[in-house]
Amino acid sequence: MIRDEALPELEHYRKAEKEFRVQDAPEMGRLVVYSSNDQLPVHRWFRFKEGYSADLLSYALLMCGSQLGRRVTLLDPFCGSGTTLVSGQMFVSPQIDACGIEQNPFMKFVSETKVSWPDLNADVLSKWAHWAIRQEPTDTPDLPELSSISRGTCISRYMARRVLGLRQILAGVPSPYSNVLRLGLAASVEALSRVRKDGRALRIVQRNTPALSSTVMKHWMQMSDDVRLLQADFILDTVPRPQVKQGDGRNPGLYGIEPDSIDLVLTSPPYPNNIDYSEVYKLELWLLGYVRNNVDFLKLRKQTFRSHPTSDLQTSVDSLGWESDSTKFSKILDIVLVRAAAAGQPWRKKLVLGYFADMWASLAAQYRCLKPGARSFVVVANSLHGGSEHAYLVPTDLLTAYIGSALGFEVERLIIARNTKRRLVGNHFLRETIVVLRKPYAC
Repeated sequence: MIRDEALPELEHYRKAEKEFRVQDAPEMGRLVVYSSNDQLPVHRWFRFKEGYSADLLSYALLMCGSQLGRRVTLLDPFCGSGTTLVSGQMFVSPQIDACGIEQNPFMKFVSETKVSWPDLNADVLSKWAHWAIRQEPTDTPDLPELSSISRGTCISRYMARRVLGLRQILAGVPSPYSNVLRLGLAASVEALSRVRKDGRALRIVQRNTPALSSTVMKHWMQMSDDVRLLQADFILDTVPRPQVKQGDGRNPGLYGIEPDSIDLVLTSPPYPNNIDYSEVYKLELWLLGYVRNNVDFLKLRKQTFRSHPTSDLQTSVDSLGWESDSTKFSKILDIVLVRAAAAGQPWRKKLVLGYFADMWASLAAQYRCLKPGARSFVVVANSLHGGSEHAYLVPTDLLTAYIGSALGFEVERLIIARNTKRRLVGNHFLRETIVVLRKPYAC
């Protein structure tokens, strides 16, 4: 375990923290983790363990209070599996017109499919599910070139071909039911594989592989039940249909988001914890056909938020709107860079610079698209790096707040929702935080 005295940078972080309104709110811990979504209709169609709770949107709306009208424009520029978008569909008042942006094509498909639930018929979905499971593929599909699949490392070659065969069959199902059934197939991949998602990686596990037909049908019938349940509670003509766009959430203006048009941003960019989600969800990307070769796979990994070593660390930080003109921000950032170098990780300098350049570009874009007086709720996490003898801590929440302030936001508060202590003893800096930023009214 690592103690405070091994981290001299904490002295500087404590001083920096006093410049902001910091709220310890352990009751908010449940809102920044995904687990409760496993029990919620539609949210549970695909388990995205890195997401946050469906209830976080309710909290953000409550905090905004009477400032919001009866119709709210909502943006999630890193929408992942669509938690924010689906949550927005459940509100009768205010009515929420939501837009999500997602770089990963598979996760964009997940979001887009989940928000389509009002357009489905539960009985028709069930009918097509039973039809599909009885069919046989017309040929034996070739395995993707990804070695984890072609060599049978992460999923047996037999099971991979079964998944590909069923995907082929689903191409004969009419839209939008084909997408829903494809999502149910994707949700089954982990159980049918030889791995489990564990933090930053896929872990090989020993287990008995279940039958494909029963595993997939379980998901499909649950999806049908969810559609039936929700459609009994809502007037479908009034349920909004969020937009989901594939692209770079660091620049929402590229996708039709106009300046001064958004009432609320709720999002969680990737954390600077070395996790490449393209790698974590690679089986789904390849088996569902969203990546066809290693060149495209590497290209996707390079396009992501610079939170992991495989992202584009060669591009100049100036290319994404980086402006290190905040003395307070630069001081804390320099401390992180010095500590990383002392830990023998000079490569992390590029990663840290790239990450906070991306954060700067993201918040600058949010500032442009928010209406005066509107808020951005950004869920981030601090992270601990280095070995036990050369550990150092990256205070993402403080640096995010400094960036917001430098861009003109009012930093309303830093809500410490959850401590994530693992190797760290004796302080509260290893944590997940909701950074609340408010665009001021024009003077």
